[in-house]
Amino acid sequence: MLFSRAKFASRHASVHFLKFCLRATVLKNDAVAEMPPTSDPPQIPAARRNLWLKKIVYFLIASLLLGWFYGWAFPRAFPKNTSFGFGYGMLHGALMPLALPSLLMGQDVEIFATDNSGRTYKIGYICGINVCGLSFFGPLFWRPRRDPAGQKNHER
Repeated sequence: MLFSRAKFASRHASVHFLKFCLRATVLKNDAVAEMPPTSDPPQIPAARRNLWLKKIVYFLIASLLLGWFYGWAFPRAFPKNTSFGFGYGMLHGALMPLALPSLLMGQDVEIFATDNSGRTYKIGYICGINVCGLSFFGPLFWRPRRDPAGQKNHER
């Protein structure tokens, strides 16, 4: 038998339910009243925007100060007639990101010593870049911990 009574009955019931829903929406006869809001709408977007604007301003101020510091430290970090090893590589790597403001302002500054000891200088350079990136960009994305809904940690 192709059609069973159970399948026909379930199709017939779903058609009646669909008609009921459509009729209720057309007549605006809602079975459930709309619930009133439980609290004021959150003001998160404005607070988040202000937080990011504050972070950007602090970032720009820090960039300008570090650019000035790089201009001051440049002659001391790249002495003439010196072969540079791991220590200088780490110093140059830490100063390299600080050179960006100076480069953007049109100054041609060195960011890498050509007269170096080779692999040890390059390893120091990479370590210096990572330490500088961690100390400079890390606080920009740091978020303090928040206890959920004012709950305090209780010892058990």
